[in-house]
Formats: sequence, C-alpha cells, structure tokens
Amino acid sequence: MRGQVNRHNSMLVNASRFTKPETASGSVQSQIRNLIHEHMEDLKRQIRFNYNLTSEKALENKTMNRLYQIWDSEFNAGEFSWEEIQSVLNDAASPVKVIEINSRSNDTLDYESYNQDGLNVIAVGGFSLSRGLTLEGLSVSYFLRNSIMYDTLMQMGRWFGYRPGYEDLCRVYMPKLAAGWYAHISEVTEELRGEFRVMEQANLTPKDFGLKIRSHPDSLIVTARNKMRSGETVYRMINLSERLIETDKLFREREKRELNRKVFSVLMANLLKHKQPEKTLNSSNYLWKEVPVETVLEFINAFNNHPASLRTQTGPVTEYITRRKNDELKLWDVAIINKAKAGPEDSEEPVKGIVIGWQERSAGQKSDLPGNCIFIGEKARVGQSVDEKEGLSDKEIGKAEDNYESNPDKPKKITGQYYRQVRSRPLLMLHLLKIIEKNTGDTICKGDVAYGISFPKSICTASPVKYVVNTTWWKSEFGDDDLEGDEDE
Repeated sequence: MRGQVNRHNSMLVNASRFTKPETASGSVQSQIRNLIHEHMEDLKRQIRFNYNLTSEKALENKTMNRLYQIWDSEFNAGEFSWEEIQSVLNDAASPVKVIEINSRSNDTLDYESYNQDGLNVIAVGGFSLSRGLTLEGLSVSYFLRNSIMYDTLMQMGRWFGYRPGYEDLCRVYMPKLAAGWYAHISEVTEELRGEFRVMEQANLTPKDFGLKIRSHPDSLIVTARNKMRSGETVYRMINLSERLIETDKLFREREKRELNRKVFSVLMANLLKHKQPEKTLNSSNYLWKEVPVETVLEFINAFNNHPASLRTQTGPVTEYITRRKNDELKLWDVAIINKAKAGPEDSEEPVKGIVIGWQERSAGQKSDLPGNCIFIGEKARVGQSVDEKEGLSDKEIGKAEDNYESNPDKPKKITGQYYRQVRSRPLLMLHLLKIIEKNTGDTICKGDVAYGISFPKSICTASPVKYVVNTTWWKSEFGDDDLEGDEDE
C-alpha cells in the first residue's frame, strides 16, 4: 500500500543458537521454524476465507479480530483505515515464506532470484544470521540473544529493522534487560566518540592517548575474555542484595558428603546452644531467629562446596557477608526445611526431639559437569519459593503479597523475590536430601546436606568480588564471547 509490493520484506527470529537435534522433533531452531510455519499457514487460511467479507462480518472470526486488535493498538496512526488494510491482507500474507538459516539447513536467503517480485521471508537462525548476512527490507526483529559484551551487542544492533519507508512500522522484540544494555552502550559509544575527537584535536594516536570506556555497573563487559587476555578469573561487581544462592551441585564422593554431615551437626549443636527452635509458618520446619553471624560464617567456611556450585563459592560468599556483618547481616534466621509426614524410612533424628524428613530431589544431567558432581534437578533449585517465607512477620508477608498483587507483570505464583524485598534479616535454609538418579530411579544418597541463603536488601553498595569460573559456565550464563563461533552446538 506504500508502493513497495515488489520490494524485499524480511523478519528475523533469533531465539537460540542450537542446531543439533535434541529431540525427536529436531533441533531448537528447526522446532521454532516449524511452529512459526504452522502458525503462518493458519493465518493465511483464516485471511483467505475472510478478507473479502465486510469488515463487520470478517471481525467475527477470532483470527481476523486479533489482527484488527493488534493493528488498532500498534499501527492505527498510519495513513490507511482497517477496511483498506483488510482488503489487501491476502495479497500481503500469501507470499510469506518461513525458512531456517544455519549450517545444517538447505534453505538459503536468495534475494536475487526474487528481484522481480520481492522476497517476503521470516528467517529463523543463529550464528549464520550474524556473519555479515544482510536481511533485505528488515522490518521485524525478534531475538533473545544473551550477551554481555559491548562489541557483540553493537554487532547485534544491525538486526534492528531498517526498511526504508517503513521506519514507523519497524518493530524490535527483545528482553527488557537487553533494552537497558543497549541504552547503556549507546551512551558509552557517544562518550568514546568524544574521546576520539579530543585525541584528534591533540594530534595524538591511541598509542599516545589514554582512551577509556565507561564500564557497566552490573554485568556488561567491553569485549570477550579471550580478546582481553584475561584467562579464567573474572572480576565482577556483584551485590547479593535481594538474591538467592543455593548449593545446586554436590560431591558424589562419600567422604566429602560425610564431611558436610559433620559440619551440619556442629551447626545444629551451636543453634541449640543459642535457643530451642521456634514454631514456623510451615509447622514441620524448624526455625531459629536472630542467630549471630559468626555461627553462620563458621558453617559456610567449613562446608565443602563443590567447585561447580559457582554461586556458593566459599570465598566470595563469606567475603560479602563479612563486609556487612556489622550492618544488615549481623543477625540471621536459620531454618531447617523439613519434609512433612516423611516416614521413618525417609527421615532421621540427628538430635533428640528434632525429626527431619529428607526432601527428594532428582539428579539432573549436564554433559559439561565433572563426573564427581551431582547436579540437583533440571532447574538447579534445591528449595522452593515458599521456604523463603520463614522468619518473616505477618506484616512482612502481607507487604510481600501486596507487592505481588500490584505488579502488572507478576508471575503465576508469588516467587521468593517478593519475600526478599521485605526481609529484614538474612535467612539460611538447610536441606537434607534424598537424591534419585533420574533415568534409573536408583537412590544416589540419603541425608545429604545442601543450603540456600535468602539475602535481604543491602544498605551497602556493590563491591568487587573475585569469582573463578570456567569457560563452559561463562557461556551458559552469558552466551558466547562474540558472534564469530562455530555453529555446531
């Protein structure tokens, strides 16, 4: 309708880099392509049957009505009425193709073969879409790419729509966090341009002039670790304010697990010296309030943390707590999370009068983890959100629930984050686990100790804490170092 019937028109979908078949349905990219294709074919059918009807009659169809609602909320400021748009919907939708672009697909983005009529395409892919491949007439971009490198994010900026004559209609769909990252690097880029101008005016070269790039206050880094020659040790500005950490990976070696059992016994003895446990919100749990921070630090320092449980690395965690032990982390709540109504065969009584039921968890599988590691569950969660209610007053719980209800983007169920927002003291949660091998159903271990910490809001600023991580963890957390990678995952 704007005179570009025979021009190329493209949409980008970059939601995953994985191309290896992972299920019977094929690779992740293939499954995404198939779902979009099925949806597009259904749209075409509904449009074909209804576009030629009167607007009133056509809108009785759910699909047509949905298309109208989207147009009305997003695009009604344009120069055409809905009746005019409905009349050409069939011509616009019919030629749209959905293709998969990667090293394993036979599809190609052959714009030249469609120069006469124009190619209308939805391209689904990963790395291949970032290797200098130009999407002609790009008007819609949908991507979930997870990267924290300035240079990678700037490269991905070329995925934003740039179809001439359609600037008001171009749309980019991305996570809210990524949108904030782009705002940051756009400011940084302008600052860097100013640095270049000053350098030029001084008639200096980068060798003579100290260029600087403003760092991000939380997670972004300037470029890949291999380009920075930084090895395996990563410095990050971390703040565990309102965060949950858990020991989601345990040792398989029996002697190391038994060591943690002894550490747990010492902690229980110290807690009982402090006071008897109180009645809790979950009547089967055991709770101690206002426990001195020294008792908690002694437990964390003695606990034999598996190296693969990176969020609970002993050094960074104790350093964080120590820096705040005279402020909001001076006194703690400690809860033993107990499985209610566990039978004698699935429980123990480490201290007279305190019966603890083992919580059953499955051992997940990850090929990149060492063989001596038990990975707890597919979601790497030891506890549940409701566990974080322990130690809270009725007033704090009410405030957390009010915050949840007032959030327009709230999840289906209230999560631990809402409890952390109102927490006045940190909560150490202790779990005794019965871990089952997922595939065989065999019991790997019983009564093994895991812990989690629910941190309250910190009154201190973030501090640089050294975390030692491996390349695999880095990729799983933040994506690949840059856009130039092998697409065989």
